[in-house]
Amino acid sequence: MQRHNSPSALPNYGETNFITGMRAYAALVVVLIHAGGAGLRQLGAIGNHFADMGHAGVYVFFVISGFSVTSSYLSAPSYGSYLARRIWRVAPLYYFWIIVTASIAQGTNYWGQHFGMELDAYNWFMHVTFLGFLDYRVTNSIIGTEWSIPVEVFWYLLVPYIMGPITRARYGVLIAIPLSLAICVATTYLPAILPLDPDTAAIALYWSPIPYLLAYCLGISAFKLRQITPSRPYNVAIAAVLLASVIYSTNPPLFNRFVYNDLVFTSFATFALICLGSPKSFICRIFFQNRICLFLGTISYGIYLSHLPIKEALVKIVPSAEGSLGGFLLVALLSIIVSTATYYLIERRGLAISKWFERRLLSSVNSSRR
Repeated sequence: MQRHNSPSALPNYGETNFITGMRAYAALVVVLIHAGGAGLRQLGAIGNHFADMGHAGVYVFFVISGFSVTSSYLSAPSYGSYLARRIWRVAPLYYFWIIVTASIAQGTNYWGQHFGMELDAYNWFMHVTFLGFLDYRVTNSIIGTEWSIPVEVFWYLLVPYIMGPITRARYGVLIAIPLSLAICVATTYLPAILPLDPDTAAIALYWSPIPYLLAYCLGISAFKLRQITPSRPYNVAIAAVLLASVIYSTNPPLFNRFVYNDLVFTSFATFALICLGSPKSFICRIFFQNRICLFLGTISYGIYLSHLPIKEALVKIVPSAEGSLGGFLLVALLSIIVSTATYYLIERRGLAISKWFERRLLSSVNSSRR
């Protein structure tokens, strides 16, 4: 996935630019569920199912992350360079939002209070070092969405080691997908054997990296399949995946006897769209490569981190905004405005710094060889 930039333009990934548009939808459905469902919950069971599927946006991000991390590693001169590039991608904005949110709240959020955790040195250490996945009590105790960032960093460390067998072995994809699916299904039985009450055990597992091996293996597999298959306008297949996703969202329990759970369905649907997507497809151009989606996808990381603090502040001012369509639209709009600013002021600067460090590292390595 080659990235083409100009100083003023948004990132352009060529054949896979549509994936940026997919990020936009993933971010907005996460906003949807945290903003109370945009009035959908008042429509009965179907509306509730649609709203609840907002949590699946994180699964989309994980599959896309597996794809983009594979591309990033293969284009990097070394493991250290690759890892620095990935950390600089996520750390600056993540640090910004945990500091801002903690400063405003003057303490932990609902989850921190639920588990009796304070905003102490231990909590800060676990957040700053991306080790929150090791302790469910603190991993989501400041922003309320940050649990996924340590999970991503965990897989950043491991993807280079698990991608080799998938991308190089002749039947790597055929082995990796069923194996990771089996592990994903098996993890759903872990809460029953953990020394915690069932609800806490389920939360601890959900906020850990373990269930998302499937998503990352599918992202890596999608990268390999795109390298060995020609890019074609698979419009009918893409339409079928999108239609299946909409139908599934209306009543997941009805379909889970076939796809097991939301994580499995969403991961495979995202995998299929990445494999099938192409700039030659008019469906991709309409739904994923229009300028609005490309822009929102580019700032989606900021939307993901900022929307919950913004929503919490808005509800304190306008309590009726909770769960309403107007409240969702206002949270989304404010998140987009703030994320646009942080993209140019923080994210792009972080990427520029990472490239500077990478050039210095390469320069010093080349000098030592002379």
